[in-house]
Amino acid sequence: MRDTPFSRIHLENMLRAQQAGAVIMPAILSYYHAPKTIDDIVTPYVCRVLAQMDLPQDAMFRWTGSAAAKEAKA
Repeated sequence: MRDTPFSRIHLENMLRAQQAGAVIMPAILSYYHAPKTIDDIVTPYVCRVLAQMDLPQDAMFRWTGSAAAKEAKA
């Protein structure tokens, strides 16, 4: 991100906004699900935004643990 790392002023302002009721939700992309396209990168964030607003969405990636952990349980 262009505006990271956050400065102390950014953090203090975000804290004030949160204390006033705002939701702080920077666009932090996830890569643990091995995206192959830009859409694969954008969709999880959009789904998190929709979930934050209590709107239904079906395309959300849900982490269920690593394959190694699943094999160890079996």
